[in-house]
Formats: sequence, C-alpha cells, structure tokens
Amino acid sequence: MNKPETFTPESGRITEEQTLLQTGEAVRTLSHFIKNILQMVGGSAEIAHTAAQTGNSKCLEKSLALLVPNFERLRRTLLDLCEYSRIRPIEAVPCSLKTLWEEAVADLPNVMKEKLPAITLQTDSPMPAAYLDPDKIRRMFRHILIFLLDQKTDSISVEIRFQPQTPEWLISFAWQGRLPENPNNLFEPAEPKGAQWGTGLDLPLAARILSQHQGHIEAVQEGKIPLLRLYLPSQPF
Repeated sequence: MNKPETFTPESGRITEEQTLLQTGEAVRTLSHFIKNILQMVGGSAEIAHTAAQTGNSKCLEKSLALLVPNFERLRRTLLDLCEYSRIRPIEAVPCSLKTLWEEAVADLPNVMKEKLPAITLQTDSPMPAAYLDPDKIRRMFRHILIFLLDQKTDSISVEIRFQPQTPEWLISFAWQGRLPENPNNLFEPAEPKGAQWGTGLDLPLAARILSQHQGHIEAVQEGKIPLLRLYLPSQPF
C-alpha cells in the first residue's frame, strides 16, 4: 500500500519582520490579479455611468452584473491582504468549535452559500470547550470554506474530534479530487485562476491562524480523497 502524500507547512510563532516579508511577496504575487480586477471594475463603472446618463436600462443592468461581483472580489482580496499584513494578539476564551463552524457557514455571502456542496458534519458528543480565539477561528473556518468552494466537489465531510490522549483537537475536511502536484503551494499566496471564489490567501491565512494558536495543518492525499487535517492544542496558552 502506497504511503499517503502529506504536506505540512512550517509552523511556529511568526515575527513581525517575517510578516512584512511575506506580505511583500503576497502583494507581488497578487498584483497582476488585482490590476485585472481594477480594470474590470473601472470599465464596468464607466459603462454603468454612461448607461445611467443615457437612460439605457438594459446596458446599465449588464454593466452592474459585472461591476458588483468584481467589486466584491476586489474588496475581499484587499481585506485578506490587510489581514495577512498584521499579527493581532490571541484572545483565548472557552468556545464551541461546532458553533464557530456553523457560524462561519452562516456568515458566507448568499451567492457563496448557494454554491456550497452538501456538507456532512460529525462531532464528539458531548464536546468539551475549546480555549481559542473565537473570532480568529471563525475566520479560519471561513477561509477554508472558500477554499473548499473552489474544489468543485459534490460533497464535503467535516469531522471535529477531541483527542484526550494528546490532548488536542483534530478537525478534518475531506472531498473528492486530488491535491495539486505541488501541495506546498496550497499554503503559499497564489494568483486565483478563472472563476475561483478564493483570493489566493485563504489557506495561507488559515495556516497562520493555526500557527498563532500553536497548532498546525497538513494536506494528505488518501487514494481519491484529499484531506486537510487541522490540529489545535486544547489549551494553547
């Protein structure tokens, strides 16, 4: 039996200097993508302005149909870059990982929720409290959800388990398909392609949030099933 292909990004506390260097690399990687979105937003806005002045309702409707989603994509990309450029302190409190996952799903824009594949969630019952930063973990789940949206899969399986022998939390995500040829690229900023929902920073941000909690993430290919496994200490501080 072949050993599963596994990749784990480098974990540990990140310094402010490292953050600045990584942000510079991310800006360089995404600059062409951002320029293209700006051009589409600018062109659509000009057409919408002209259509409004001339009273051409059909042209206005078409231009807005291009303007709104491109503006939203630009907004999310810039917000992700802002998040990637800063290290905010962890504020750990008792929280429910199951609740945070459900809130992350509910907080997705409707246009994304409509495209979500079927999600199966399995958890321990009862679940002990996790001592984490709820806002950061909720955002981590959101970033992973957007990454999973881009996998064009019919279903997603999610497991949230507490492992008392470690002790740590294991959160796994499974879908149908294959990891990329170079799985290390998953955790590095990358220019989005085609009709992807992601900004190219979703998994890098998720990995950073895990690292701040002294956890880590790994990508594993098991046959036709790719997996993301997230490990979080039960009490990291």
